[in-house]
Amino acid sequence: MVPTINLAICWKLFIKYNFIFKDNQQVTIYNIYYDGHLNDCTPELFLSNINNLTSFILFSHYLAGLIEGDGTIIVPKHERSPKGKLYYPSIQIVFSKQNYLLCKYIQEKIGHGSISFKQDKKVYILTFNSFSSIITISNIINGKMRGPKIHQFNKLINYINYKSNIQKIKTISPDISPLDSNPWLTGFIEADGSFQIRTTISSKYPRIAISFEITQSKITKYNYDTYYIILCI
Repeated sequence: MVPTINLAICWKLFIKYNFIFKDNQQVTIYNIYYDGHLNDCTPELFLSNINNLTSFILFSHYLAGLIEGDGTIIVPKHERSPKGKLYYPSIQIVFSKQNYLLCKYIQEKIGHGSISFKQDKKVYILTFNSFSSIITISNIINGKMRGPKIHQFNKLINYINYKSNIQKIKTISPDISPLDSNPWLTGFIEADGSFQIRTTISSKYPRIAISFEITQSKITKYNYDTYYIILCI
């Protein structure tokens, strides 16, 4: 039983941010928001808020791992195309056809993004390309990245900061905490890992072999080596 809390201690976990961009496009981001005093809450409500925050932090590490495995961070090099079309940044996550429910869950969890199906590759792509979704994702995974995609992620933050005329998003160094301290590896394995069972029943001595593999391209789309992240695992 948790004792009643009567301390007039202020607490604030997440704040609502308003973003106004240089191209006169206003975007309002609503993050998880708690503001009050401990003595305004019952112990049960206070513990519920802590549990919600813990769940959100764990999800942010998982999402970072998923993006580092099967995600692409696109930052435009130019404002417009030769024909005058505006370029926008985007974050894309690829899911196999069998993982549609996971794709849909993440979309609903974040509250942003559109899902498309690529018939030729039999994959679903979850795309975030609105400023509000890009900023939301950036705030969620900032400080949770471990691999070479952090270079492209930092370019994305610099792009956002250039477009924004309010308080800037700070770039945070790669996460070097132990792999078993958060679900980053779970997200990474979800993207690039596989569990395999091989059987040999035609030989004199039937065998069953179980294996686990993580496979990544040696070089990322933007020419960064992935060897370090595999070595860390």
